[in-house]
Amino acid sequence: MTARKFSGTMAAAALLLAGCGGGMPPAGELFQEHNDGVMKPMGAPYGIWNEAPDAAGGADYDAAVEQLDALGYLAGSTEVSAGAAVRRHDPARAFEGLNFYTSGHAPAAILADMEGRPLHEWRFELKAVWPDYPVYKDSPKTGYWRRAYLYPNGDVLAIFEGIGIIKVDQDSNLIWAQQNGAHHDLQVLDDGTIWVLTRAVKQMPEIHERLPTLEDFATELAPDGSTRRSISLLEAAKKSGEIGREFWRRMGSSGDVLHTNSIELLDGRLADQNPAFATGSLLLSMLYPDTIAVLDPVAGEFTWALRGSWRRQHDATVQHDGTLTLFDNRAEAKRTRVIQVDPATGAETVLFGGTDAEPFYTFSCGTAARLPNGNLLATESDGGRALEVAPDGAIVWEFYNPHRAGDQGQYIATLFEVVRLPKDYVQLDLPAPAASP
Repeated sequence: MTARKFSGTMAAAALLLAGCGGGMPPAGELFQEHNDGVMKPMGAPYGIWNEAPDAAGGADYDAAVEQLDALGYLAGSTEVSAGAAVRRHDPARAFEGLNFYTSGHAPAAILADMEGRPLHEWRFELKAVWPDYPVYKDSPKTGYWRRAYLYPNGDVLAIFEGIGIIKVDQDSNLIWAQQNGAHHDLQVLDDGTIWVLTRAVKQMPEIHERLPTLEDFATELAPDGSTRRSISLLEAAKKSGEIGREFWRRMGSSGDVLHTNSIELLDGRLADQNPAFATGSLLLSMLYPDTIAVLDPVAGEFTWALRGSWRRQHDATVQHDGTLTLFDNRAEAKRTRVIQVDPATGAETVLFGGTDAEPFYTFSCGTAARLPNGNLLATESDGGRALEVAPDGAIVWEFYNPHRAGDQGQYIATLFEVVRLPKDYVQLDLPAPAASP
């Protein structure tokens, strides 16, 4: 496959995103010393690595985190101790299966068993497909996969954050690539159609007379990666009456003004509760307006939007049980919640929010999924941790990212998402799963 030449527009996007962090490092310093402005030990791998709070300087750490809010994937919040990847596992209560995850340690995805033992790895470097894409030492976006999807035959889709999307086979051979500014999230439909968030740099004087804007799109791809259509969310807001005007009032003043971070094609299960949730509409989460919304992709207009008590949310999704859930990062100080939202009334129910004894907090990222047995699987990204929580609040499985850096392992790679799959989901020749203790 011939890689597309890196364009001036994409270069502008890279520079814009690089500038969202905590400042450029001094000239001549190695990129390993910095991660978007946060000091890191010399020799740490390229990627996203988070610190335990006690290693970051107490109140000074909290202040630094707030200053780095613009990009989000910057600093951890959970103290991490050394030990096995899986700290807790109750086989009688957990949904036993396989765990597919992406991490800030590398452009890779890993399939692991319930004890955290790796069974298969996919890996592909950005430079192998887009050799002209510039690498900036203060922005490690070329060094990890932000999101990935595993097909039953072993193929994998992967997003290089804000750069593009690739598909590789079970042996990590490249099948296709699209340098389309893909970011944050994707969904694969039964017919192979792919919905993915994309973005591009655009000069929009109505937002800022001088500075560029990141324009978010909901983009539909064919199974071969070719683009069928892209719907500008800013243009949709202009057409959407009071819903759009509210977006305009609440979004950022320049740069990454919406920070859309999840996309899902609706199947109509909630349409009886709210007609906006009709089959074929798109459910979106936009971080900076603190808003979830439904987009009609045919009309190119928003038909519903809601703000609640949540702040800087991620992962708006309709679960398999027909409930709408949201990963609420920052409604409470140092506490993250998974909440259920009534699409008809906006009423909120907390499904999991941690306790003083069992803290649960991630400043950035995070996902939550309802498992077939009714448990909730939540990814606490900054702390590199995933939890499976039973309906009574008991933690029945706890996983820590095994990818560490620092002379004492005090840095842990961001854990973007852990997906629990049935044991027989993927057609790969895997090692036998480890026996439960």
